[in-house]
Amino acid sequence: MKPRPPLLIELGLLADRLRGAEPKGDRAGGRVRTDRVGREDPDGAAIPGTVLRSLAELHRADRPVVLLAERPDRWAPTRNRVDRALEGQSRLEREIRRGGGELDAVLYLDFGLFSRRRKRRDILTELAERYGADRQELVAVVASSRMADAVRDAVGQVITAGSADDLVRALAGVR
Repeated sequence: MKPRPPLLIELGLLADRLRGAEPKGDRAGGRVRTDRVGREDPDGAAIPGTVLRSLAELHRADRPVVLLAERPDRWAPTRNRVDRALEGQSRLEREIRRGGGELDAVLYLDFGLFSRRRKRRDILTELAERYGADRQELVAVVASSRMADAVRDAVGQVITAGSADDLVRALAGVR
């Protein structure tokens, strides 16, 4: 049996709160954690339960999930900058795993001044080949127009989702 191609989901759909941005839609499904003095805690952000259930269903259906993210500005091999990105990624991965899902990878794409669309296409082609698929079989669920533009000619289908509810509907449609 041929393995299923991965479903690509923009990291921002799951982790806007982790990056300190205002979440899309309904404040991340109404779940906002606070620190000890009552301020919103962006590092303690929760993924809405409906999204976790959808990710768990994808895992049970043997559909791999790969998150797409923009490579952080000034990404440098300094311990502090890289550690923050990886720390947020590991928190997100733990939360998905607790919800019954599984995350295969996080793929950071370069959007810098000198980055090339062809390079992003080659990276996504290589990803598809690792799963024994053609890049036109890949489906990307994104929130930002920047990410949509970046992957549009590198994947078979781009679905735009602006909220947790949109993401759940998109995930249900691609199982």
